[in-house]
Order: sequence, then C-alpha cells, then structure tokens
Amino acid sequence: QTITMLKKKYHLVDVEQLEEFYFQRSSLRNACLITVYDGDKTFFEVMFPILVKHKVPAILFVSPHICSTQQNFWFQEMRGFNKSNFNQIISEYCKKDLRSYPNIAILKNLKVHTIWELIEQYKNQFEYSPIPRFNMDNKQLMEVQASNLVKVGAHTLHHPILKNEDDTTSKKEIIQSVLQLEEILKTKIKYFAYPNGIPHVDFDEREFDFLRDGGIRLAFTTEPRNFSKKFNPLAIPRYGLSCGNPVFINTKLMLGPYWNWIKEIRKPSEKALRKQVSEMIKSQ
Repeated sequence: QTITMLKKKYHLVDVEQLEEFYFQRSSLRNACLITVYDGDKTFFEVMFPILVKHKVPAILFVSPHICSTQQNFWFQEMRGFNKSNFNQIISEYCKKDLRSYPNIAILKNLKVHTIWELIEQYKNQFEYSPIPRFNMDNKQLMEVQASNLVKVGAHTLHHPILKNEDDTTSKKEIIQSVLQLEEILKTKIKYFAYPNGIPHVDFDEREFDFLRDGGIRLAFTTEPRNFSKKFNPLAIPRYGLSCGNPVFINTKLMLGPYWNWIKEIRKPSEKALRKQVSEMIKSQ
C-alpha cells in the first residue's frame, strides 16, 4: 500500500538521478527517492520483492561488518532485556540516576564500545534469552545489488553515534565500511547514511572530510525536510516512514517538518531527552 501510494504521489527516482541533480545541475520535479537503512532481513524477505514487482528503485544502507559476521547491531542485541535492570547498570556506569530516561536515549550519548561493554555486563549479571540474528547476509546483499533496481550504500561498521567518537574511530567506521562493502559487492560505493542521522547531534562537519576521503558523493541525514540544492550533498534530508497506513503516511508527508513539532507537544523529542541526559552525565 505504501509503495503504491508513493508511486501515485511522486516521481520515484534512483540515487544516481539524485547524484546528477546535485553535481550535473539536472532538474527533478516532484521527485522521491526511497531509502532504507540497517539491512534488516525483512527488507530482503518483504520489501525487496514488492519493489521488484512495482519496478520501484531504492537504496539500501548497510554495515558490511554486520552482514559478514551475522552479528546484531547493539540496539538489536538489547531487545528482550529487562529495561529496569539494564537502566540500573547504565546508571551505575554513568554515576547518575538515569532510571527515568529510556535506555536508548542514554546509550546514544555513549561511545559504541562502551555500549557493548554494558550489554555484556547485563548478560553476565542477569538471565536472558538469546535472540535471533536480524540482518541480511552477504549472499542476500549481493542478490539485491544484482537486481540493478536497489543500490547499496554504507552505514558504518558498528552503528556508532559518530559525534560521540574520537577522530580515529569516526574515520575508521566510515572508511572501512566503504572499503569492506566494495570488497563484498565488487563495485564502487558512493553513498552513505549517518547512523541515527540528526545533524549536529549524531554527526558534524568533521565527518564530511572523512566521507570525502572515502569517495562518498551523497550522504543522508534524518532531518525531516524536502531535499533541494540548498542542502550540502553530504547532508541530504529524509522523512522517516517506519509504520502506518497510507492515510497516516500521507498526513505525515503533507505536514513535513511540522510533524515533529506536533509530536513534541505530547512528549519530549529524542533530541531534547538526549540533551538532558548529556548534561547530567557531564555534570558528574
């Protein structure tokens, strides 16, 4: 239903047309590029066949490390944890009582290796049921690439919040994700999506230099706006469509950036919660 609705509403383009729009001064009208990131295997099982059926182009952003090792991302691995128990471990590490905040809002203020240490601490301290692997493997990734309908882009190695990391780690996460993906797919990788993707919160201008070093032409944020040539091609905005029926999605797209403002009337945004947590951690 979503793909059909988008197909009627927009001129659906592929990422190479968007690259031409930014670098060859070509024009696009009422255009929409469908992007998907993380590489959950449900993309391969559910969405990919629908894209093929409707001949709709898209781009999929993945971690080559995750596809190759069949590990879960950190935010997948903590599914099923008792949130209260995990929050206690996190609060003890941060030396602040953060139990009133969502786990995810706290963890997104930490370095990725610290997040994994806390996950392992939970596993050693509490009983838990191991969870399945959630992501596509290399064979599935190559099949998607071979379709010539879905392009593949890089999404770091371990899904860190890049702004939390030092220069060496941020650069490695970007450059190595590009190189490893090129090795798997035997093709040049020119596109990238920032983990979490909020400008100046999850990444900054520093990452632009690392992306250029890696040969990246276009990089995508999660800032909810219509793309235009006024945006840096290394900070292209996107609207998130993670759930909902066509009426809901149509309403969200119609409201555009105002959607988030309306949501914040009911509850604080992720950005606001993370800022509160960050200030508490820094004040220790």
